Amino acid sequence: MVVGTRAGNLTVRLPGEAASVPRARHLVREFLARKRHDPADHAGVLLSVSEACTNAIVHGYRDGQGEIHMEAWIDGSRLRIVIRDSGVGPDAPAEGGGQGYGMLLIRAHVVDLQVRDRNPGTEVEMTFDLSQQ
Repeated sequence: MVVGTRAGNLTVRLPGEAASVPRARHLVREFLARKRHDPADHAGVLLSVSEACTNAIVHGYRDGQGEIHMEAWIDGSRLRIVIRDSGVGPDAPAEGGGQGYGMLLIRAHVVDLQVRDRNPGTEVEMTFDLSQQ
């Protein structure tokens, strides 16, 4: 795992494995606290991070090898989080698992959601309004 900060932003690379999901959530929780936002007021942010990371691991890296790149920054009252993988991409046919609830859960908590094909991989950009609780 590589964690960095640049101009107050969070930048991290995590292995594409299940143990990275709670680690990513923990890093975002710490980031919010450092920025004087009570993580308890933003449970939807943490849930969305878990769902986006899980999707990257389960759907992006079907064969198990890869990394998750996560960036987070605050712009005014908006928190932006980008999670990307270098896996099969968003247009690849779904294999085996998932009911699609992860993206529904994310959509319930964001003010904007962008999913981009990065060829290779997928980038999910989530924008949250920190003034809403």
